[in-house]
Amino acid sequence: MRKSMLAVALVVVIGATAQAQIRTRTVLIPDSLSGVVNPQAVLYEPTHDKLFVAGNLGKCLMVLNAANLAGIKRLAIPSGVRTMALDPARGRIYVPVFDSSLVLVVDAAADSIARRLQTAWAPSAIAFSPRTGRLYVTCQFSDSLTVIDAATMAVHGYLRLIRGLDAVAVNPVGRKVYVSSVSHDSVWVIDDSTGGLLRVIPVADNPCFLLAAPELNKVFCACRGSDEVLVIDGSSDSVIARIVTGDTPQQMVWNPDNGCIYVANWQGGSVTVIDGVQNRLVTNIPVGTNPLTLVLAPSVSSVYCTGAPTPSA
Repeated sequence: MRKSMLAVALVVVIGATAQAQIRTRTVLIPDSLSGVVNPQAVLYEPTHDKLFVAGNLGKCLMVLNAANLAGIKRLAIPSGVRTMALDPARGRIYVPVFDSSLVLVVDAAADSIARRLQTAWAPSAIAFSPRTGRLYVTCQFSDSLTVIDAATMAVHGYLRLIRGLDAVAVNPVGRKVYVSSVSHDSVWVIDDSTGGLLRVIPVADNPCFLLAAPELNKVFCACRGSDEVLVIDGSSDSVIARIVTGDTPQQMVWNPDNGCIYVANWQGGSVTVIDGVQNRLVTNIPVGTNPLTLVLAPSVSSVYCTGAPTPSA
C-alpha cells in the first residue's frame, strides 16, 4: 500500500549576505502526522522553536520541531488553511479556516485551540499588527476586512473596501495595512491606527501575496498572472521596481539577516531569491514539484519550502 508523505525542501542559507552559499535538501514528514494535503500555510513560532503546518486541503494542523522536523502534535480542524499569523507577545497563532467562517486561535505553548472566532465566509489571509495589536483578515466573498483585537481575542470590527480582497500585510514602520484585490489588480493602503483609506496602488496581474519588510520600509507584491514581484516603497506607497520570478509566484518570506526575499514559484518548481536592498534578482533555486509556501526558521538558519505530497512505498 502506498501512502502520501509531506515533502519539505530545506533551503539552507549559509552566511549573512545576498551572495551567500545556498544548498537544499528534501525531508519527508512521517505518515503518523500526515493528513495535510497541498501544504500552503507554514508558520514559525520562535519561543518554542516550532513549525505549524496546514494544507489547502486536509483537516489538520501539524506541529513540528523546527530543528529536526520531528512531529509534536496533530490538531483536528474543520477544513483547509491558506495562511496563519502569530501574536508573538501572547504566544497565539491565528488560523483562518478557508471553507468556513472561522478563525481559530491556537495556544502555541499548549498546542491546543483556545478560541473560535466568527468572520465572513471563506477567510483566506491574515496579518498581525504589533503596534495596534490587531489582526486583519480577508475573506474571499466579502468586500470587508475583519479586524480582530488580539488582547481580547474578539472581533473588533470591519473595514469595507472592495470585492476580490486576497492578500494582506502590515508595515509597522509606516503604520499601514496593505490589502490586495485580485479582481481589480490593485493594492489598498489603510491607516493601521484609524482604519482610513490612504491610497490605492495599481499593480500587475493577479496580486496574490503581500510581504512587508519593515527593516527596509518596503512591501513586496507577488503577481502570479505576470510572473513578477513588485516592490512598493513604504514612504511614497508607489511601485519602485519590478523583478521577474519563476512561473506563478505564490508566497514569500523575508530574511532580515541577509536582506533576501524568497519567492515560491508554484508552477516553476523553484524558489526565486531577491536582494531586497538592491531590488534585484539573485538566483532561482530548483526545489521540486509545486512549491507553495515558505517560512524562515532562524534557529537553524533555514528557509523551509513545502511542496506537493510525494508517494512512498
